[in-house]
Amino acid sequence: MATAANNQDGGSQDLSRKCWPSELACENILASQMSGNKRLAYKVSNYLIDKMTVRAGWRGITMGGGNNVLRDNTIEVDGNTAIYMYGPGSVIENNTIIIHGNADATPFDAAIKLRDAQGAVVRNNRIVYKGGWLGSPRAAINLLDSADVLIEGNTVEKFDKLIQVNGDSRYSERGNSLNR
Repeated sequence: MATAANNQDGGSQDLSRKCWPSELACENILASQMSGNKRLAYKVSNYLIDKMTVRAGWRGITMGGGNNVLRDNTIEVDGNTAIYMYGPGSVIENNTIIIHGNADATPFDAAIKLRDAQGAVVRNNRIVYKGGWLGSPRAAINLLDSADVLIEGNTVEKFDKLIQVNGDSRYSERGNSLNR
């Protein structure tokens, strides 16, 4: 049973305790790196964020739990990640997401970061990187231990790639456009 794993900065992190995705130090650690190698169970929360405008510095929206919906919003951040959602069955649709990237980009940064998001849907979003002098996130969407995710109809501008996959993640995609 492993009690430590390398973090994204190459250092070691003690994982002998339970590591929750809501903790900043734990959000990028894959299930395969945790003690016991088990996925976390999430309660259904059914949160809805609809028709809002969010302007934030580092991160715009963080939601945890199952069956959450983020719909018809404009989310604009100075950092590299606008949305971080963890838990199964979430829907992210019809949003405009703008990343200014005024912070150092890390390997796990993406406009949308999904963790343990089995059955999530990311649909009909416009995701734009507007520059920043410290480097852009490599992908518009980052999947961490997220299986059976549907990614469709998104328009992505100025990212290197649409999707980055980490850990036990699987997805299907159709009808997306990537304009570098």
